Amino acid sequence: MNSSHVHSFAALVGCLSEAPQTSVSERTKWSIVKTPNLSGAYENFLNAVTATSSTDVWAVGYSVGNVQTTYQVPLIEHYDGTSWTIVPSPFPAPSNYNALYGAAAVSANDVWAVGYANENTNFQNGEALIEHWDGTQWTLVDSPIAGNATLLLSTTALSSTDIWSVGYIQTNNVQFLPVTEHWDGSSWKVITPPNPGKVAQLFSVSTAGGKVTAVGAYSKSPMKFGYMESPGTLTMQR
Repeated sequence: MNSSHVHSFAALVGCLSEAPQTSVSERTKWSIVKTPNLSGAYENFLNAVTATSSTDVWAVGYSVGNVQTTYQVPLIEHYDGTSWTIVPSPFPAPSNYNALYGAAAVSANDVWAVGYANENTNFQNGEALIEHWDGTQWTLVDSPIAGNATLLLSTTALSSTDIWSVGYIQTNNVQFLPVTEHWDGSSWKVITPPNPGKVAQLFSVSTAGGKVTAVGAYSKSPMKFGYMESPGTLTMQR
């Protein structure tokens, strides 16, 4: 996000009613649900949502402009069945760009959020932003340095000891390569996925029947000006 863009953005959450209605159209009607924005921020975004029940819903994203020394900070909100509230979320102190793009809930006291931070607590580049909710607070969780920059865009959980996150890494010469990371209950590890072209990105991951499916795009040509040329669809499964 360009820092010169100072337009005001607000996070938006919708709710699909499941209560019995008089018609099909009314049963599928969306309504706007009021959500808070971080105080002092001029941009607020919610990028992903996950839930363990109708009274335990998490949404993650980021805010811009509310911290004087940091351009972008993670934003996490929780819905208790009645209202949305902002829950404090940490980020590496040296990092100026911190955003969350994916979330997955195993249980009420086991929720994960993934994204991007441009530096870790040791002032190193290349480590993704990963946070965990233990039922009381969100904490930072270390992960491997996979590339010059690592962006995790989606995450999914089969169990508390089998969690997958996907995204892409940026190389030193600004090329994007697909990346997957796995949580085994003790630590995150990089599991290098196949790359059918010169560059590729993974945007989303989901699980069903014990299988994990990730989707994205790839190109047979190197990137130019930060974009893939003539990208094609990419799907992989394990």
